[in-house]
Parts: sequence; C-alpha cells; structure tokens
Amino acid sequence: MRGRTRPTGPHILPTAARPPDIVYVLTDIAISNWYLIRREQIRLRGAAALVGPTGAGKSTIFDAVGTVLAGNNASRLALNASASGRSARTVRDYCLGWISDPAEGGRPTRESCETVLALVFENPASGRTVTVGLALAARAVEPRETVLSRFIAVGHRFEVADYTRTAPGGSFTAPWSEIAADLRARAASFTEYRTSGERFTADILATLREGAPSPEPRHFLRSFSNAVAFKPIFDTSAFVRAFVLDPEPLDVERVRLSIANWRRLLETIGELESRLARLRRLRDRYEAWGEAVLAAATHEFAAACAELRRRSLDLVAVRLRLREGADTLRIARERVAASRGHVREIDGEIAEKKALLAGSAAEGRLAASTLGLSMLERDRKDLSARIADLVGLVGQMGKLQPVAPILRQACPPAARLAESCARAGLRRESSPDEILRPDGPLADLIDGLRRLPEFDEAPGAGGRGCRPEGPRAGERGPSAPRRAPAPARRRACPPIRSRSGELARRDIDALPICELAEIVDPTWGPALEGLLGRAREALVVAPDRLSEALGVLQSGRDRFHRCILVKTTDTAKQRARRYDDGPLTVIETSDPHAEAFLGVRLGGYDLAKDDAELARLSRAVAPSGRTTAGMAYSVTRSVDLLMTRGHRGPTVDSRRAHEAAVAEARRLRGEAAVLREAARTAAAVRARIARGLDDVDTLRSELDGLEGRRRTLQTEREGIEKRDNAGLTAEIAALTTERIGYLRELSDDLEPKLDRLLADEAALRGASGPCARPPARRWRPGAQPCGRRWAATRRGCASPAPRRSASA
Repeated sequence: MRGRTRPTGPHILPTAARPPDIVYVLTDIAISNWYLIRREQIRLRGAAALVGPTGAGKSTIFDAVGTVLAGNNASRLALNASASGRSARTVRDYCLGWISDPAEGGRPTRESCETVLALVFENPASGRTVTVGLALAARAVEPRETVLSRFIAVGHRFEVADYTRTAPGGSFTAPWSEIAADLRARAASFTEYRTSGERFTADILATLREGAPSPEPRHFLRSFSNAVAFKPIFDTSAFVRAFVLDPEPLDVERVRLSIANWRRLLETIGELESRLARLRRLRDRYEAWGEAVLAAATHEFAAACAELRRRSLDLVAVRLRLREGADTLRIARERVAASRGHVREIDGEIAEKKALLAGSAAEGRLAASTLGLSMLERDRKDLSARIADLVGLVGQMGKLQPVAPILRQACPPAARLAESCARAGLRRESSPDEILRPDGPLADLIDGLRRLPEFDEAPGAGGRGCRPEGPRAGERGPSAPRRAPAPARRRACPPIRSRSGELARRDIDALPICELAEIVDPTWGPALEGLLGRAREALVVAPDRLSEALGVLQSGRDRFHRCILVKTTDTAKQRARRYDDGPLTVIETSDPHAEAFLGVRLGGYDLAKDDAELARLSRAVAPSGRTTAGMAYSVTRSVDLLMTRGHRGPTVDSRRAHEAAVAEARRLRGEAAVLREAARTAAAVRARIARGLDDVDTLRSELDGLEGRRRTLQTEREGIEKRDNAGLTAEIAALTTERIGYLRELSDDLEPKLDRLLADEAALRGASGPCARPPARRWRPGAQPCGRRWAATRRGCASPAPRRSASA
C-alpha cells in the first residue's frame, strides 16, 4: 500500500504470520547497482509491506523482484505497474540509475555497471534454501542492457555482503565471474540460463513446488503484475477474462476438430502399438539368432587362439634349433674352406715340382721357381685383401664414436667397442705383418665384433628423435632469450618487409619506426598511431647510406612510391628541441633518429585527456582519435597497432632471438645427419658381421705359411742347379698322396655333412614361416565378419536373417 505521511525511504513492516499452506517463503532480497540502491540486503521475516511516500523507492524494489521472476523477459515484464498509464522506465534505466530524462540533459548515476538481483526462498518445514537471481551489464553508450546470467542455486543463501570488496577509492561489488565461481562452489546445484527467460521462470516454479504441479509461467507473471498494481476488482468475470484466462475466445469448431483429431490419433496409436509388438517379436528372434552367431564366432576365436599358441611354441622350438645349428654349420664351413685351401696349395706345389721336373735346363727350373713365387704373391694379395676388409670393418665401427653416448644408452658394449676401434689406429695401407702382430689390437676387436649383439636400431632411433622439424611456435633454442607472452602480437606488414628486404639485399640496414619506438601508454596507442599513419612504417638508415637507399627506392618507384625514408642527416638539427608535455612523453625510443623524426611529426601537438579539454586547445590530440589544428577538427582512421605496448610486431631483440633459433635448428639438423649416417654405418657393420668374420689366428697362420713357402722357394731358387730329379718325383708323389687324402675327406665326410646341415637349416627356416603367420581363412560366399553380423542383429528388422550354410 502507499501513503504520504512520512518522507523517508521504504520500510519493511512485519505483520501477521504467513498461512501454513505456503511451501516456500521469501526471506531475503539482495540488490546491487539497481536504480539508486548501491548495495542492500532486505531481510523479510513473516509477512511484510513496503510503506512510504511517492518516489521513496517502493516500485524500485517490486520491479527488482518482478525482473528476477520474469527472467528479464521484456514481453512478460511490467515495470512500475502501479503507476497510472504505461511507465517509461526500462531495466537499463534501473541498472544505470537514470533519474531525469536524457532529452533534458540528464545523466545516469553510473556510466557502466554490473547489476546483481537475487531472491532467497526458504522452506520452513524442511529448511531447504533456494536462491534465484539475475546478473545484468549495462553501459550508457549502448541502447540495451546485456543479460550475463539467470541462475538458480539450491542449498545456498545469497548474501551481498559476501561479495563486497574494498579499495582505496571506496567499496564495490565483485564482478559477476567471481560471484558465479563462488556460487558454483558453495551451492548444492547451480544452474544458469543465458537465452530463455520463460524457461527460467518455469524452472523456478518447478523448483519451489518440489515435484508438485506448478502453475503456468504466463498466468503466474500476469497474476504477480496485477497483485503489484494493487488495482480494485469491480467485476470478477471481467478480471478472470482479462488476467487469468488467455485473451483468445473459445472456438467451438476448433474444439470439435481437436476431438476428431484426438480420436484419429488414438486409432493411429493402436495401430502403431500392434506394429510395435510385431517388431518386438522380430527383434527377439534376431537377438536369439545374433547370440547364436556370436557364440559360434567365440568358439572359432578360441580355436584360432589355441592354434596360434601351438604355432608360437613351434616357432620358438624352430628358432632354438636354428641357433644351435648355426655354430655347427659355421665350423663345418670353416673346415671345408680349410681343406679346399690345402688342396689348392698342394696343387700349386705339384705344379711347381712338375715344372722343375720338366725343365731340362737351369732356365726352366728358374722359370718354375718364378711361377711359384708369382702364385705366392697372388695368395699374399688375396690374404692382404681379406685383412684389409677386417681393418675396414674396424674403421667403420670406429666411425660410430661420435654417437657413443646414444649407443651407450641402448647397447653399452657397442659404445665401448666403437671407442676402442677409433683408438686402435689401424690403417689399410699398413703391412699384414704389422696388422696381424700378436700384441696388436685386431684380434680383440674382431672377437668383440663377433660377440656384439644387435645395436643398429639405436642410432636410427636417436636420429629420428633428433630430427629438427624447423622452428615451431613456442619453441626456442638454448640461447634464445625468454620473453613474456604478449597478447595479439602483429608482424610487420608485407610492404615494410619488402622494402627492408630490398635494402638488405644491397647490404643497407633499414629498420622501421614501429620497431625502434614504443607507445608505453596503451590509452594513447590508437590515437597517436592513427595520427602518424604511414609514418610508422618510415625506414631509418645510417646517414652515410641515406642517398644510396633513396636511389634504390627511386629505381623501383612503382613498387616503393609509398615508402618514407627518415632524413637522418638532419637528426643533429632536431636534438636541441624538448617536448615536455607532448606525445613524446608517452613514447620511448633509444634511437636518436627515431626520436628526432617523431618530434617533427608529433612535437607540435598537445595531449588532451578528453574531448572537453581538446576543445580548449588549438593543436592537440585526444585518446578518442579526435585532433584539432588550424581551427579545424579531424578524426584519425582506425589502424592496426604496430607501436603500442602489448600490440607491437617484431623488434630487434625478437629478430635476434629468431636468428638464434634458426642457428640452433641448423645445429640440430647437423646432429640428425650425423646420426642418420651412423645408423647406415651400423647397418653396414651388422650386415658384414652376419656374413662371417675370419679368425685372426688363422690369418696369422696363413701369413706365416706363405712367408715360409716364400723363403723355401727363394732357397730353392738359389740352389736350383743342385736339386735332384729323383727327389722332385718323390716330393710330387708325396704331395699327390696328401692331395688325394684331402679330396677323399672332402667328398666322403665334410661336404656331405655340410649339405645335410644346409638342408636342415633350409627346412627349419621354411617351417618357421608358416608358424609365424597362420594361413588366412578361406572366404565363403555369403559369410560376413563377426562385427558386421553382430551389427546386423542390432539393426533388428533392417534386413531378414541370412540363411546359414550347411558347413555352419
């Protein structure tokens, strides 16, 4: 009710207790930044009334409650409903605290704000608390308010004092983002509605009814508006038709049509239910069929797993036999090779003896001796080649020393062997006697290579891990300086890069003004950069290269006609000027040319803190982008910020960091190339080891044998005339007997044994192939994979069940 007796603000007067049939009771009204109310927590205990003179603020509180309940739905909201006629107030006016009409020069109490309205309901019986509220944002320069959130918080009582913050300038309410985070943490459930106000109202009613039928939101809001209006009811029928029932009159034909449609729907529902029953029966049949198919597939899978296990065990046994037979096969090969070598040596000696026997003169015997020496030389060259091959293998292993740290992680013996090979110092051009000396390192190195495990995967993995992919976003080399992340960084525009690049190709260093100077106050960034315009892209070059740079741009005038070069030769003339209150107070630069250039371009302007101060100055610029000069106003166009702190493009330091990152990437690429070459070398070493390595003691014995034969032939050459033909014939017979013994051993024992071992190895390797990969199942016409058949069963009546074949 309203009264005019006391000119004070609204008061809450407790009255009689509420009826016992009301489930939830409004206990608190929390208001922040609503009309002239800055922050207030209105507590209600029992029934309450707002009493006060006109203009005291009663409608302000009622409109806050109605705005929350309607969810700021403009079509369901009636502000200042008790006023005579339609009120001109809007929610935006309430948020900004607009008292007088803007057309009459009125100004809002707040230029911008965030408004929070909250209603706290409590169930007296259960003690359950529900807070519903609305968060709005409004600005004086915008025609409408913005809904930040509509929220329902169950199990939490909203207190505006919990979100009051204190600053040196006074107290203020915390921003809505902080309030929402706190409500989400404290409430048992917290729900937000950002789009639908009517759904928000319906959920409020449903939450307060706790599962009981809730009223229709439109009727509820209409009744609330009528109750707030507090208008007398003269005709109950007219009141019900105007405020309770929908305004649309009853259409009998439409009702009859709805009944006929309902009956047809009932018939359609019955028909659909019968079809649904048939579909259920079909579904049950398909599910039974699918379960049977799945069971059969499961049994097949179990059988396949058992077969795979058996083949895996067979494969393990075959590989074990292969490893056991490898040593026997190697020994057999060595024995066959040794016997064949002895036969070749005996053939050579027999040929020498026969040649000596056939010669009738000293010259013939000397020729035979020479032939024997040449054959010895051939055998020595063959032996030297084999020794050189071993030395080359040691050298290849020594090449892996640079990647020894990586090898040490995967295969420590390989890393130690690579370092030993690198320190051995063996050379191909060294004599066989020096290489095969008993105290030399070759025997130990070859033995280490023979016992070396597989290691060729380690360098390849390291190479893949170290392969640089080029500079990535967010990656820096070790030497690159770390910089704090800056939002919205912009690179220099393409015209600047093209002009600087053209001068750089002529070895002329050119830097734009936007990289040499920085606007430290972002407030003045858009205005000053718009005032400078293309002057931000002006290039600074050394005074002694200025004429040359101007000539380069002159030669490409069609491309660079918009380029500006700073006249650095006049910098000394501008240094004496001072700018104490102008734009240069918010611009920092360490380059004297840039400072002089900006002083000439901006030094004549003053800084106006707002448009009102701009009107009092004759030549100035305001943060809004307006400028005044020569009795004229002008505005600067919007430009991409290149000099403002927080929006700058690349600088000299960032370019140095980029160059350091490129150098680091180049170094990593070099390391990756070394690792890839090491991987290829390791693969070649493993392949050579797999072909078999000669025994150093055997090679030393062969070398000693060749040396002994050489000395023997040399002695025979010296006493060739004294040799007896009978002695030669006996020697030839003895050699022939020895040769026959070696050949018999080869044909009867060694070669058949070698053939048997090779056949056994081939049979085992052939058996290991099928064990490793079981044969694929044959495809049967009409058969489907298990996954597809099960998908068909889940589709129900999508297709009839396929007939099972006799084999299934």
